[in-house]
Amino acid sequence: MLDTPVLLVIDSRRMNRGVAAQVLGLQAMPPKVRIAGVILNHVATARQESKQRQAIETFCNAPVLGAIPADSSLLLPERHLGVVVSVGEASDAEAFIRVVAKRSSAPARRQSAG
Repeated sequence: MLDTPVLLVIDSRRMNRGVAAQVLGLQAMPPKVRIAGVILNHVATARQESKQRQAIETFCNAPVLGAIPADSSLLLPERHLGVVVSVGEASDAEAFIRVVAKRSSAPARRQSAG
């Protein structure tokens, strides 16, 4: 197992509970990885997110840290074979990241009593 934790961003289009099978496969197949958390990408509805979140957290023992909605304005240009341009080549990358953060959902964080 790779000791370095991995943040998995998974394309959740046209899937529901089956997204957990992809996560399980990454956890089981060599080289096995330690998934620290999952971000769901291209989520169509709150219901889809809920089903995927529940399946991953139940069967994979990995937290879903957030979900990014399906939104054509949140696309980065790709090169051949899906290679995304580097941040240095992407125009206004910081603004893009802020927009994604605002539109993303994340579970409520528990506040510690203190």
